[in-house]
Amino acid sequence: MRNRNAMMFTMMAALVLASTMTATATVVNLADANSSVIVDTSNPRMVVDWTVDGQRHMAEQMFFLSVNGAPQQNIAALPTAPAVISRDTNGDLQDDRVDLQWAMTGITARATLILRGTTPGSGSSNISELLSVVNTTGSAVTFSLFQYVNFDLAGTPGDDTLIVTGGSLAQQSDPTGWAAQVSATPMPTAFEAGLVTDNPSILDRLQAPVPAVLNNVPGPVVGDGAVAFQWDFTLQDGQSFLLSAEKNIAMVPEPATLVLAGIGGLMMTRRGHRQQV
Repeated sequence: MRNRNAMMFTMMAALVLASTMTATATVVNLADANSSVIVDTSNPRMVVDWTVDGQRHMAEQMFFLSVNGAPQQNIAALPTAPAVISRDTNGDLQDDRVDLQWAMTGITARATLILRGTTPGSGSSNISELLSVVNTTGSAVTFSLFQYVNFDLAGTPGDDTLIVTGGSLAQQSDPTGWAAQVSATPMPTAFEAGLVTDNPSILDRLQAPVPAVLNNVPGPVVGDGAVAFQWDFTLQDGQSFLLSAEKNIAMVPEPATLVLAGIGGLMMTRRGHRQQV
């Protein structure tokens, strides 16, 4: 009986230690089928890698938050260290979901990222994101929330074409046939496509010590492109704001115009095929 109790204690201690390590981790590696993602909560760039079928496509993704008209701040730099929990949601023994939470006085931001790969060699992958902002300050608060995304398709950022259509859909393509798409709801207040080499660039303005406003520039831009979306909203005490975003990457060996028109449909088709296997 003593040996059994000792074994149970050892197992429980190991589980507690593993849970603690997960909750305090700064680098989270997600993997599913042909895809992997690295989330680094100690790095302002946050999502620092997205690889599909061995090809790296993501340079960085960030969220910025402005409160009551103050200069926006990278969520990764909020005063309270983030709570981090990663998990396996499809039973393949690889973490494919991460839940993050940051806090400042009376304000909480939560983010969930779920990676969905497809059959190796298919050239397609998806990230679903949910981001919420909760106000418990006791009074109304005005916010501006920014999402910034910089794809480096095929690892060659200098030859990409990026365009925003409909104010909420960004599409990017590379001459090799790789293409990416970002869509978000609710409808953004503003958006902007630009080049990383612009002076100042979109990221320069988001990191500046003054409030940023996006200029509704749709592109197209050719080169090392980046896109940002902005949501302005007011929350009464106890209210929350929820943002939903989808990011798709696919290999589409067709002309760029068809790539931009068809990546979403291709992703749905390939994901459907995977579910039938």
